[in-house]
Amino acid sequence: ANGCGIELSSAQKSGPEQ
Repeated sequence: ANGCGIELSSAQKSGPEQ
């Protein structure tokens, strides 16, 4: 997450902040 929160599939389980 580069400030987006969507780099891999981790965006869903880590922090879906689009």
